[in-house]
Amino acid sequence: MNQRIYILEDDPDIGLVLQYFLTEEGFDVQLFASVDECQHALDIKLPDLCLFDIMLPDGDGITICNTLKKEHQAEVPVILMSAGEKESNVYEKSQADVFIPKPFDLEVLLNNINRLIHPAA
Repeated sequence: MNQRIYILEDDPDIGLVLQYFLTEEGFDVQLFASVDECQHALDIKLPDLCLFDIMLPDGDGITICNTLKKEHQAEVPVILMSAGEKESNVYEKSQADVFIPKPFDLEVLLNNINRLIHPAA
């Protein structure tokens, strides 16, 4: 069974590139454009990893990350990404496992995903 990744990204171009790339790498990817859609999916089934944009029209990735970690008491790894946040601010405000500034290299993203999903590998 493929590992499930939830992507929360409001930019359709970035979201589709990430979805295509990670699907080609063998992951089961679900793409969400709004916090509400993603939160609803998290309430139904937790993924193996979440990839959240920070700046969203209906909320922010930091809040949904912290909610996931607190309310679900989940060990689900979370990668936050943003073009407008400083790394030190993200780690200070969030419980994210990794922060990746935009633009980023897809191979760097993939290496972080594999490291978080397979920590012993």
